[in-house]
Amino acid sequence: MSFLRKQGFLLVISLLLSGLLAGCDNRHGSSARRPAATNVEVVTASIAPLRRLEKITSEIQPVRTVRIFNQEPGQVKQLVVYPGDRVKQGQLLVTLDDTLLQKRLKKARAQLNQAKVDLRRLRRLEKKKLASDELLARAITQVQLAQAEVEILQTRLSYARIHSPLNGIVTERKVEEGDITPLYSHIMTIADIEKVKIILPVSEILLNQIKPGLTAEIHIDAIANKIFTGKIIRIFPEIDTRSRKGKIEVQFTRNEENVLPGQLARVIIQSETTPRLTLPGYCIQNDNLGEFVYRVENDKATKTRITTGLQFDDRVEIINGLEAGDMIISRGFQSLSDGSRIKVKNTE
Repeated sequence: MSFLRKQGFLLVISLLLSGLLAGCDNRHGSSARRPAATNVEVVTASIAPLRRLEKITSEIQPVRTVRIFNQEPGQVKQLVVYPGDRVKQGQLLVTLDDTLLQKRLKKARAQLNQAKVDLRRLRRLEKKKLASDELLARAITQVQLAQAEVEILQTRLSYARIHSPLNGIVTERKVEEGDITPLYSHIMTIADIEKVKIILPVSEILLNQIKPGLTAEIHIDAIANKIFTGKIIRIFPEIDTRSRKGKIEVQFTRNEENVLPGQLARVIIQSETTPRLTLPGYCIQNDNLGEFVYRVENDKATKTRITTGLQFDDRVEIINGLEAGDMIISRGFQSLSDGSRIKVKNTE
């Protein structure tokens, strides 16, 4: 009997221990289903008047560049300017051989004189009723045609002497004395360096924040310790589909003697001051779908997709997805997922 009592006692003990262990397992399972809240720090999405500064590098170009072509074929008899030479408007640049044109003009003038003699003779005969009106009309037409031919040849003869259409500097010389130049050959190029410009590539985001008339600060590598002032003259209407950039033109506000085309310039563009919704950049995260932040909502982290714009030092413009006053998790978000329980340790 003592053996049976002992066995029963052990059975009771075993059942009690199993119940205790099951109770512990249930308590641990309940704790796993409700994890502790994650401690986080937050910042507030706020609106502030800001403007963007962007430094862009490009080359200086002349405002006006003219390529000189001949309007009359012929041999180059004289070409006295070279690249780097300064020229004035109206200055003779090129002389072409005009021997044939001179002879044609002499012939045309002789024909005009003869036509005028014939017309005077017919008018005398017409007064005596010895010439018809038709003959007189033809004679008048012959004079007009001969006069037009003289004027055409005079114009062509003037094309044999090519003058500079502007004040500037010769940047290209494409022919030499003695060359035979067909019609509309490129003879030389002249650039007006009294006014220079800079064409700048600008991101499409910044492009919407600037307008013609805004000033720009210009630094030129070749001219140290001097800051130049420019102005945005025009914004080109097209965006490059690959770079997502547009173009603007900046001109110097006054003529500068030492500034030359081809020099490297660094231009600082400032956007207009505009109220913008911003966040510190370190709050923003990225995944395969784009940018997002964790927004605080009812003591939970809500994963919120956003669209960002310009960057201002350590803050980033928020174009879409948030409103002013939203509480955004700034620290402690590494282990969070959408819907995680959180506990805010600070309020900015």
